[in-house]
Amino acid sequence: MVLNKDGGLLAGWCYRGEDLATVPVAERNQVSSVVSGALSRLGSEWMLHQDVIREEARGYPEPHESAFPDTVSALIDGERRMQFQQEGGHYESSYGLVLTFLPPLLLQSKLTRLFSARMGPKRRQPITRSALACYRSSSRR
Repeated sequence: MVLNKDGGLLAGWCYRGEDLATVPVAERNQVSSVVSGALSRLGSEWMLHQDVIREEARGYPEPHESAFPDTVSALIDGERRMQFQQEGGHYESSYGLVLTFLPPLLLQSKLTRLFSARMGPKRRQPITRSALACYRSSSRR
């Protein structure tokens, strides 16, 4: 978690998922709707930034004799390998997701004063703890 200069709190995650360029439009719209719905429940103080790195797949993994417990599983994998090699380009996607919380203006001004030399540490802790608690619980949801 990072505290920005403007008093905002930022956290990021990396994950791998489906290559959204090959997903049907209806499915992409469904995912977009779910994410938008989740963010709208959080409030207007939240921002979501996402980036994707799309790379061509390196190839199908080489077969290993001990990888499959039976002949049927090995045959299914062999068919998948042939299909993979015949289809041409396959891609893998890695995603970066950054969630930013900009506290309301009153809290923001308190957070700004938090770094002032005039305030003692006893007055700093309750503001910091409440902002962090709000951010952590909301980002987990």
